Amino acid sequence: MSFFLKYISIFKYTFYDIILFGLLLNENHLFSIIGAIVLFSVLAYSTNSIILNSTDRNLYIEYLNAAVSVSQSCINQIREKPFDEKTITSIVTNTEFSQSLGPDGENYPNFDDIDDYNGYVFNDINTKYAGTFNSSIKVIYVDPGSLIKSSVPTRMKKITVATFSKSLPDTVKINYYSSY
Repeated sequence: MSFFLKYISIFKYTFYDIILFGLLLNENHLFSIIGAIVLFSVLAYSTNSIILNSTDRNLYIEYLNAAVSVSQSCINQIREKPFDEKTITSIVTNTEFSQSLGPDGENYPNFDDIDDYNGYVFNDINTKYAGTFNSSIKVIYVDPGSLIKSSVPTRMKKITVATFSKSLPDTVKINYYSSY
């Protein structure tokens, strides 16, 4: 019991000592203490801002990596298909390629050539950490020399996969060129 009373008396003595010390401070010391408190507050705010910005940046990079992975997965699936409907069973020339790009009566997942994916949208592609993505596919003929869109069939097609998500503010677009 005496230990407890001794502890309380030490606490009281220390508390009163602090108050007495505060009364003995002159204006210069008081302004120094206030300045130190303000400086510490600014430092704490800056540190928290850096940590929060770093977390946001890391999440953005995580979502971006997931979107690129989803896009690449779509491209890998598409590039396994033959170049054109007419090249499935025979060798053809430029003038014999399909004029229209898009499904030739097939439905996904039974597409049998690259251009069947034109206009197709992969919906609700789930990723482990970054949520759900959607990917839209566009296939066009391009000039093999300039890689500019061609109005006539050529030996090269450009596949554009645009992947987007609610979690990602930007749309990720990846191009792949397939030649015959």
